[in-house]
Amino acid sequence: MQCSLHLKYYSKEQNNYCKTEREEFRIKKKLYELEESLDKNTFIRISNSCIVNVKYIKSFDLSRIGNIVVKFLDGTSENVSKRRIPYVIKFLKERGN
Repeated sequence: MQCSLHLKYYSKEQNNYCKTEREEFRIKKKLYELEESLDKNTFIRISNSCIVNVKYIKSFDLSRIGNIVVKFLDGTSENVSKRRIPYVIKFLKERGN
């Protein structure tokens, strides 16, 4: 279930989900359990409720007030939590982006 075809894993209304290119389904694992087992070069946690696959990211948009919005190839987006911004920036620098 933890393959590179998954766009993101996220929590909503006390449940955890996996979103693929075509569908969305509920999963039993906790996000922290997934985070430990996912490829650190492919997936990054951007908030307490979301882990994203960088292969499906179109852009990172930085606002004037310091917020980062992750825009996906499918047109959806997610906000990076303020607490996770340093990790996202470090991740991008390490990848050379």
